[in-house]
Amino acid sequence: MKQCTNKSDNFWLIFQGLSFYIIGLFAIYSLGLSVLPAVFASTISLRLHHKALEEGDDSKYWYFLLAMLIGCYFLGPVDDILSGLLSLLFPLSVFSRRIAMYLFSNMHFAFYTGLYIVFELLSREGGNVFANIFSKNKKVNFRDFFSGYASQIAICCLYVFGSMIYMTVPLYTFLIVVPLTMAITGIQALFEELTSRMAPLKYFTYCADVLHANKTYCIMGFMIVSSIFFGLFHKQYVQQGLFSSSFLSVCIGGLLYGLISYNSSGIEFSTGVHTAWNSFLYMFNDNSLFPMQICRFNGINRLCIESAVAANFFLPRYKQSSKDKSEEKDIPLAAKHNAAVTPQ
Repeated sequence: MKQCTNKSDNFWLIFQGLSFYIIGLFAIYSLGLSVLPAVFASTISLRLHHKALEEGDDSKYWYFLLAMLIGCYFLGPVDDILSGLLSLLFPLSVFSRRIAMYLFSNMHFAFYTGLYIVFELLSREGGNVFANIFSKNKKVNFRDFFSGYASQIAICCLYVFGSMIYMTVPLYTFLIVVPLTMAITGIQALFEELTSRMAPLKYFTYCADVLHANKTYCIMGFMIVSSIFFGLFHKQYVQQGLFSSSFLSVCIGGLLYGLISYNSSGIEFSTGVHTAWNSFLYMFNDNSLFPMQICRFNGINRLCIESAVAANFFLPRYKQSSKDKSEEKDIPLAAKHNAAVTPQ
């Protein structure tokens, strides 16, 4: 693959990365296909195109685009079959109706997340295989994941602490539901982070670092996928209007997650935050697993929570960066001092 030498090359690379998601959105809103198959097909096609570029072959772009459309079309019936199988495997009589429906709505994410991980394992890039899936670093940073999860849960619980005092839910219900939501919703969050952040992050940073595309354009391309396309993939919020507080809050949340992913070169922290946020919503908000709704987030107060979590990520790194810069400034001064007192 030739390196970028002019603006047209830059825009062409950025457009190629965005086009897979644009076609995915077209399949959802114009062809009426399911969201998860379209997102999955978009991401796999982007990853295949990325790997082809790494091998120096840029002639397969249109082939991957066509393959993606075919994949969207054939994965739709697979999604319907999966729903039917889940209804047989998890009869509503086994669990409470709420928990059963919660499982049904998230098992699709487990299926496509598993397929994505298998794809990455089969086309592994060497080194730590799992680190290549979840991060651009040499190893997966679990500390970032749990830090993101804990900070998000803590802020959310503080936000609704007054209402939680009056809850009459038995303790054993919490002991069952909380681990369940963390595990199942974690898979949902992981799928969204892999498809909307990790895959485009790898592609656009490769374009900037290796193909020498304009770094600003690459960051903008990544942020468009991470925020706007991420919001558009949430069809239930789009139906409320593109300027509704629900849709805009999802886009802003995606922007913050994208900034965190870009600065950490991985999705560990954002996945932890995303898991905690979705878990909290399922437990206490509109799709409540408990028989009561103790909070209702709109665009403004959700933004406050997301901003607080982003600050929890960036402030320690800002302080460490400032400390490193001050140490670098002190080194020349110390060197000069040593040179002055050293006898000739």
